[in-house]
Amino acid sequence: MIVGRVAELGQLDRLLADLLAGRGRALVLSGEAGIGKTTLLDALVERCGGDVAVLRTAGIETEAEIAFSALLDLLVSVVDDLDALPAPQSAALAAALALGPPQPGDRLAVCVATLGLLRATSRRRPVLVVVDDLQWLDAPSRECVLYAARRAGGPIAFALAVRDAEGAAGQREDLPELRLGRLGQEGSLEVLAQAAPDLAAPAALALADAAAGNPLALVELPATLSPSSVPAAPGSSCRLRQGAACSPRSPAGWPSCPARPGVPCWWRLPTKETT
Repeated sequence: MIVGRVAELGQLDRLLADLLAGRGRALVLSGEAGIGKTTLLDALVERCGGDVAVLRTAGIETEAEIAFSALLDLLVSVVDDLDALPAPQSAALAAALALGPPQPGDRLAVCVATLGLLRATSRRRPVLVVVDDLQWLDAPSRECVLYAARRAGGPIAFALAVRDAEGAAGQREDLPELRLGRLGQEGSLEVLAQAAPDLAAPAALALADAAAGNPLALVELPATLSPSSVPAAPGSSCRLRQGAACSPRSPAGWPSCPARPGVPCWWRLPTKETT
């Protein structure tokens, strides 16, 4: 269940509805790492069912220098439609994707051929292009994706996700943007309740504050809590989890447990000065 994204899901539903009505367009999801861009893209793809041909790829930071690697991942399922393109475009795109003999570099021809291939595929059913981590696409692939996204329309739509403060930010500034903000406290506590249902209320409040509304942080922080079953000292009361206690394996830099001197306490989160 996606928490706190009713408005954002509504915008994605409208993007899909417009595509099915022949009014395809592009939308860029932006936000910090862990804010939920991939989760929303997954939800959009699930809503497509069999009515839409979904072409999807994601940027991989370690492959950002491999020209056209992301474009190949995106188009590999529809390369049979290359024959529908004019010969120069088909040859240029096939060469770029390592599916044909090398051709003299022609960036425009590859971009135009990419759009043409999407249009050829869309004659059978609407096409939704989904790209995650746009900032990590290799530059030639990103150029082709953005060229086509700016010309989205009819039975072709784009949903692109990009991380804040990363490359490609300035290159997609002319596309409509849906910026994802952080969750409020209520939403944060709901995410924590799903991720760690046995988390005690005071600890949940502390973790919600530490995560600052970032959904990924909210999911991952409970996993950093001690799995140890070390019993609490006589007379002590742990407010982290019912029946749980602090662990001698807790990381350095955390305040000591009042019940077990010298043992870091998971309940008392470190202050900014101690991190």
